[in-house]
Amino acid sequence: MKRGNHGDDSAGGKTAFFDRLVQAGETLRFKPGDEPKLARLRARLGDLRGLRVLEPGCGAGPLTEWLSRWVEPGGRVEAFDPSGEILARCRQAVAKRKNVHLTQVRCEEAVFPDEAFDRVVCFRVFPHFGDIDAVLARFARWLRPDGRLHLVHWEGRAALAAIHGPHDAVAADVLPPPAELTAALTRHGFAIAGCIDDDQEIYVEAVHG
Repeated sequence: MKRGNHGDDSAGGKTAFFDRLVQAGETLRFKPGDEPKLARLRARLGDLRGLRVLEPGCGAGPLTEWLSRWVEPGGRVEAFDPSGEILARCRQAVAKRKNVHLTQVRCEEAVFPDEAFDRVVCFRVFPHFGDIDAVLARFARWLRPDGRLHLVHWEGRAALAAIHGPHDAVAADVLPPPAELTAALTRHGFAIAGCIDDDQEIYVEAVHG
């Protein structure tokens, strides 16, 4: 299942697009009014203390910093992004957080040991991955048995399309329809534990078998 092409400069300049956003002054940080959404997400993620959390496509790190707090004490956050400009902002955001490790890499090229993580949290990034089947296969391999995958968007499908639509580099980056996404998750050994897909948000939680 191929959609989008996260970080593939040869096919639309997506990494360059996100680099330009930062160069133009877009911080990609949380905005006033996001606090209730953040609190709701923390409740959904549950107790992360001591866990190993992977955040693919961490961007400027708005959630990375919070994840690093939520896994304390004893937990660790591994985060990566293909955009050097954005990752530099993330490094600034988590500079004082000793339990975060950052890497500049595309998801399709990242390398981690099998069963290295308890959670994978994809925050506002899943539509940007190029080959969703390939990415889900990696998540399944990197998660421990009973580990959880969280797909999080603070916008509904129409709002996402409106955000991406004007920009050629990301215009085709859309979430698969619910049935298609469920089928892809099932193929890779995930069971849906929760799903919200409405005009306000998209949240999918899946357990690795």
